Amino acid sequence: SLDLSAGEGRVAVERFACVGDRVELDVDDARVRGLRLDLSLDRVSSRVNRAFRVVAEVDQLRAGQVDHSAETVMHLRAKNTVLTAEELVKVDGEQIHLG
Repeated sequence: SLDLSAGEGRVAVERFACVGDRVELDVDDARVRGLRLDLSLDRVSSRVNRAFRVVAEVDQLRAGQVDHSAETVMHLRAKNTVLTAEELVKVDGEQIHLG
C-alpha cells in the first residue's frame, strides 16, 4: 500500500509503467498533452453534459454500424456532401425538402 499526500508535487520520469486491476482518478480539472495517444480497449463509455471536438485535418470513423441520434435537430454541413450506399438509401420524414 502506498499513500501520498502533498500540497503540490511533480514527478518526472523517462518511462512510466503501471500494472493493476483498476485505476480511479477524482479531480476537478484534468489535462493531457502529448504528441500521440493510442488506445486499445474493449469498450469506451462516457457521459457528459457538453462535448466539443476540433479536428484540424481528418476525422475518420470505421465501424460495423453507426447510430447517431438527436432529440431535436441534427445538422450535417459541408461545402460538398456525398452519401453513398451499395444497396439502399432511405429518406423518411413528414416533410422532405430537397434543393
